[in-house]
Amino acid sequence: ACGRQADCMDRISRDALANGLKYASPSAGARFALAATNESVTVTVTNAVAPGVEDAGIGNGITGMRERTEALGGALTITRTPEKFTLIATIPTEAE
Repeated sequence: ACGRQADCMDRISRDALANGLKYASPSAGARFALAATNESVTVTVTNAVAPGVEDAGIGNGITGMRERTEALGGALTITRTPEKFTLIATIPTEAE
């Protein structure tokens, strides 16, 4: 289970950061955070949205991240405003 969790969070982290590079304001960059407790592991990626970008957060990359997260009993939350995009992926540490 630990290998699957690590692989899942690695892939989600890479995909979320790639999306940040694709849709972010070039000068703003992205913020990445990884937090672990006895109960769960959480990856948070936040970036400023470039002006004129309307489709951030609705593509196949998000769908894949959601499927990987849910397959391990976790949850993926997306928050988007015209200025900021935040992705939070959480999976339980005891996911099978």
